[in-house]
Amino acid sequence: MEKDKKRLKSKKLSKKLHTRRGIFTFSICVVPILICFIFIMPSVSANPCPIYGMAQYGDDAYADGAKVEVTHLEETLNTTVGPVGSWTSGFWQVDCGDPFGWPQGTHFTVVITGSGEYSSWSGNTSGTVSGNFIDVGTIILFDTSEGGTFHNWTDPFDNNDSNVPPVADASANEPYTSLVEESIIFNGSRSYDPDGTIINWNWNFDDGNNDTGEIVTYAYSIPGVYNVTLKVTDDQGAVDAYYTSVVINECNIPPSNPTLKGPKSGDINALYLFTVVSADPDNDMIRYIVDWGDETNNTLTDFVQNNTLVNVTHKWETAGIYIVKAYAKDKNIWYKRKHGGYRCKCTVHQ
Repeated sequence: MEKDKKRLKSKKLSKKLHTRRGIFTFSICVVPILICFIFIMPSVSANPCPIYGMAQYGDDAYADGAKVEVTHLEETLNTTVGPVGSWTSGFWQVDCGDPFGWPQGTHFTVVITGSGEYSSWSGNTSGTVSGNFIDVGTIILFDTSEGGTFHNWTDPFDNNDSNVPPVADASANEPYTSLVEESIIFNGSRSYDPDGTIINWNWNFDDGNNDTGEIVTYAYSIPGVYNVTLKVTDDQGAVDAYYTSVVINECNIPPSNPTLKGPKSGDINALYLFTVVSADPDNDMIRYIVDWGDETNNTLTDFVQNNTLVNVTHKWETAGIYIVKAYAKDKNIWYKRKHGGYRCKCTVHQ
């Protein structure tokens, strides 16, 4: 009887320990694994890690509104094509650092599906997470309902696709800046194809005009900042794009001859008053620099309203004959005349 009680007690204890062991195992082994998955993975991610590019239809229309899916295994980031930052049309961006935290070396695919009348159009590309910014270039969408397809880049998962895409580069003449109606040379000569030949350079000047060629010349008719795109195509049909900007300023007409007035003679160490004034045809604000002819520091005034008389003072410490010169500057360019009204002679007596 005593043995049976001990056996029963032992069995109950075993059962009790077994129950506790199961709970203990679930709490320590299972739950912490889930916690590690959620909180440790982001620590090795490339966050922030934007993936971005441009999307156009095969007829050159921007693919605004098209659906973008960026996928790695079963993880997908979604967005739509449209304005991104200062880019007005045809662009998209996702951040693979949030929420997935894809580390460097992660392969991903991009599939873009058109919208509206382009709903049967699509295009795709692929890439690898490297660094903080991943530009996959321009993805061209074609009408797949007619059997069309377009791979913009080599798919790292497709061993049958051996073409390496070209690299577009329009940096040779950067920064691009000019005046209205003044020609600019856009240079794509730094573009190259690692395993073939570039057969087409296509420039989009962001004002409704395009041109083709490795190096092209173009002039804008309206001032502003334009986002210029160079697309290059290799002999296998692969495409890459380079984005740059150009600043176009209005043509500037310099100020007129500054008129400088003051005493014609004086004594050393005496302070003398001079006045200077100029007019600007563009009604820009004007400032002046006065060279006193004695190798002392020139006087530089603040910008004042157009055609405003400005007072400047100076004293000479050595007797002599000095040529005082005045220069006028508007907001765009220094300007000095070689003749008339910008200088005067001042004789300083001992």
